[in-house]
Amino acid sequence: MGYWRDAAVRIAGTAVLLCQLRFFFDWNYATKGRHLDYDHRYFPDITTSAGAPVQIVSGGPDTYWNPIKESYLKMINSATDTIYIQTPYFIPGDSVRDALRIAALSGLDVRIMIPNRPDHPFVYWAGLSFLGQLLDSGVRAYTYDNGFLHARRSWWTKWPRLSGAQTGICEASVSTLRRMRLFMIRLLREG
Repeated sequence: MGYWRDAAVRIAGTAVLLCQLRFFFDWNYATKGRHLDYDHRYFPDITTSAGAPVQIVSGGPDTYWNPIKESYLKMINSATDTIYIQTPYFIPGDSVRDALRIAALSGLDVRIMIPNRPDHPFVYWAGLSFLGQLLDSGVRAYTYDNGFLHARRSWWTKWPRLSGAQTGICEASVSTLRRMRLFMIRLLREG
């Protein structure tokens, strides 16, 4: 795959506790019986640090709502000039895809960048098909050609966002991915 392009930030202050809490929720949900106890040693006292404000949007299989997708929709619908997205896995659900299409048709500068060299070919091909659907509405698509783009970044009219999650941009269910895989295998065998 060549060069691996990623993005990261260092978070300090009380936002760290929210990231740690999300880890506990996910761990305890996934392990079903090997639960981590909410011990003070995992949640030390945090001194407030100066810097940019941070908002942690947390969601997972244990949440009723989908706050990450909903935050994407809110930001897309609130943007007034630009929507720039970098993601290694572009598989938007209907609501996100519709919001991006409507934004582009409304005159916003909507750009999406995906890697040129995928690490998961089936997901990559699915992402290309979703991008193809958006091109007619004025969304511009780009590929990162210097290796593999693993970064999940967005810019919404002066609101930068660095995301460790792709929910909202990647909403395919396991059954959808399985169907896509079977379809691609059939195409490869026939072709």
